[in-house]
Amino acid sequence: MRNNQLNYVAVGGFVAAALAGLVIAVALLSGRTGATDSYYAIYKNVEGVKFGTQIMFEGYQIGQVEEIQPLIGKEKIRFKVAFEVQEGWKIPVDSTAQIVSSGLLAPVVLSIRSGISTTVLKPGDKVPSKESANIFAVISEVAGEVSELSNSSLKPLLASVSQAVKTFE
Repeated sequence: MRNNQLNYVAVGGFVAAALAGLVIAVALLSGRTGATDSYYAIYKNVEGVKFGTQIMFEGYQIGQVEEIQPLIGKEKIRFKVAFEVQEGWKIPVDSTAQIVSSGLLAPVVLSIRSGISTTVLKPGDKVPSKESANIFAVISEVAGEVSELSNSSLKPLLASVSQAVKTFE
């Protein structure tokens, strides 16, 4: 009987340790384990950004996006991206935050490029933003313009050239 109780205590201890390890692992993986400072940036387009998007400072992960809030104006809409970074992280006032993706299959991140100023932003301040260039949107726009140019200019030009060649014959 005594051996069974010892087995129950050993199994119970193992289960409790495994549960504690699981809780610690989830806390570490979520990135929400330490004190943080809040900042925000304003963008026209937040394509690919969501809760948990990484905040990178010169390529080093320092935090994550916490909230995206639409700001509806009279003529246009903007988006306020609130994010948290490691407490005490110094972001120079002339730094810029840009939404980037390092490759076709890479996730979107909010990348902060450090400025050269010795003055730093205070927690809660706005980080100056730089709009990102979406390569696929640009390619799509250029393709649309080429198609329109083809229909409105090239086809009539080819028809005129063809007519001119026929008159010379």
